[in-house]
Amino acid sequence: FVSYLSSFQNYKNVLSRYGVNISDKNILEIGSGPNPGTALSFLLHGAAHVYANDIGSVRQIFPLEYALLIRFLAEASKQSQPKPLEDCLLTVTGQTENTGINPALYSALPLIPAEDVELPDNSLDLIVSMSVLEHVKNVKGVLSNCFRILKPGGHCLHFIDLKDHVNPTKPLAFLSIPREQYEPDGTENRLRASDFISEFSAAGFDITATLLQ
Repeated sequence: FVSYLSSFQNYKNVLSRYGVNISDKNILEIGSGPNPGTALSFLLHGAAHVYANDIGSVRQIFPLEYALLIRFLAEASKQSQPKPLEDCLLTVTGQTENTGINPALYSALPLIPAEDVELPDNSLDLIVSMSVLEHVKNVKGVLSNCFRILKPGGHCLHFIDLKDHVNPTKPLAFLSIPREQYEPDGTENRLRASDFISEFSAAGFDITATLLQ
């Protein structure tokens, strides 16, 4: 649960730093995970529509308490005034303890890789992901598709974890493993920051900022 909230806050902090407003934006989250916490947070802060893409199942129905807690934390942040929760949710017939996000505002896309997302050309204002692109095998295909579906002047914001996800005590040792040994079971594509910058540029993006931590 905490990861969804921290992801949204990280997105919001960077977007605010560069003057990108969430309000009335159509947004795609790549690698959304099973719960719609990030999507609901975007909607509470004024997004027009959020699309969730993941290769695993994304929940359409969830406990009402989950939504109430996200709303409470949005109010507690005091960085902006969230919209009413009831504007974002729908009533689940025959249930009082569960709810879902209004489908006029939220779409869980088919379970497909991001390079295969079939949204219309020039239809989105913002595409985000959190610790996803380092796992993607077809980075070129993903970024080309992102460029296709973004409106002119739209933005991509991607947090990329370049460390080994399996052995945190030796975060860069995996880079020395020969390809034929690493690729059968490796979880990352092992691209470096310079590789990603080159791939974004090749896809047609202008790099506004690269933040290394």
